[in-house]
Amino acid sequence: FWSKQASESAWVKAELGAAFMQSCASKCQFLLFLLDDTVLPAILQPIKYLKLNMSNLDAAVTEVVECIQSVDSQTTSQDRFVNRLHEIGDMEHSINANCKLIAITGISGIGKHSLALRTTSVLFSNRKPITIDLRNIGGLPELCIEIAAALKVKIRDYYESNDAAKDEVEYLLEYASTQNVILIFKDVKGWLTDSAEISSNLACIIRKVVETDLFIGAPVFITSTRFIKFPQEANYIDSIHYVRLGALEEAHTASAIKNYLYPSFRSGNYDYLKTLEVARKIYGYPVAA
Repeated sequence: FWSKQASESAWVKAELGAAFMQSCASKCQFLLFLLDDTVLPAILQPIKYLKLNMSNLDAAVTEVVECIQSVDSQTTSQDRFVNRLHEIGDMEHSINANCKLIAITGISGIGKHSLALRTTSVLFSNRKPITIDLRNIGGLPELCIEIAAALKVKIRDYYESNDAAKDEVEYLLEYASTQNVILIFKDVKGWLTDSAEISSNLACIIRKVVETDLFIGAPVFITSTRFIKFPQEANYIDSIHYVRLGALEEAHTASAIKNYLYPSFRSGNYDYLKTLEVARKIYGYPVAA
């Protein structure tokens, strides 16, 4: 909510900077509501906003609620995804070759989750992406709860053992394969061993995906900031496609800078050469852009 008081608040400025970096990393999304005519800072001007009529508070509240409820989690006011056409084409080829699991690795903020979401929207426009963030999930019982909540499936509240939870996870994965969804397991690094091999809990997921033919044509995505050592068995090799995500090309990094930092980017009035000069110094890192 932007206003004259907000523009003068040091706390708001600090929070705004942190939130902007989070949005660049696809970890949050801006919804801007203007309470008065105070000019937006340049960092927010390219983003769509809603001007509220504060003379009618009931109507303003209704507008805010309707706006929040209508926002699709994958819709942004500007396209933060830049290029990666080669990687998407590579994944499409593997999917056509009956790949069931796509593993995307790369440094933090390089765009792994964004790539999984974009690939889903490009290749599976009729399917809904469901992200399960494994960073805060300690084991299979918690995983059951997260998957069930995402799929809107009722499950038991308590598991007597890890094996019981394992059976439930396998059931939920099999159920997901029959639904119109694409599963994305985000940041599995905590589910890897010290030697980068898959843990027994992660193996439960991967084994079920590899063994389930319904995932042919609708693969599961996993992302990780660490390299993943998969078992070298034939069925794993045939069913898993590995993507090591590198830096953006300079021209694409420059495009990302343009989209985010130039308030006049819509009209094209910006210094491309200066933008390209900056792009060369940040080595293709999307969050830096």
